[in-house]
Amino acid sequence: MRHFTKDTKASNNATNAASDKKETPEAPVKEEKKETVKKEEKDTKKKAAAEDSSSSSSEEEGNGSTLSREDVKQIKKLISEQEVEIEKLKEQTKQLKEKLVYQLAENDNTIKRYKKEIDSTREFAISKFAKDLLDVRDNLERGSEHIKGLKYEEQSDIAELKKYIE
Repeated sequence: MRHFTKDTKASNNATNAASDKKETPEAPVKEEKKETVKKEEKDTKKKAAAEDSSSSSSEEEGNGSTLSREDVKQIKKLISEQEVEIEKLKEQTKQLKEKLVYQLAENDNTIKRYKKEIDSTREFAISKFAKDLLDVRDNLERGSEHIKGLKYEEQSDIAELKKYIE
């Protein structure tokens, strides 16, 4: 004979509920919907409480819905100061943009100038080298013409010198 206690009944009910959830695939979806609805209700209650507290604090601060003339003057003064500050910042932004554009143009010009200088340096180096080679060729040509004009005996002496040089 079994004796049922409250704990046993509760565990049996939990077991049955769990088995019911396993049997129907719709049960988890329904529970998710319930949880979502509960969260939405909590959020709505929090918003309503926040609105109530903010409206009560604004009533305490303003002592009503109208502003005094001094408050209006102060607000207008603050607005005008902020507008002046905005204009200053706009002018400063404009100047900085102009400086940026100028610097970008200056950088481009510097790059172009150095590229041109590098190209001209290369051309000059090549032309200088070619000129130096021409000078050497001219000297060798003059030397060979001079050798042809010498007497045979002197040419044989030069031939012997060539042997030693080579």
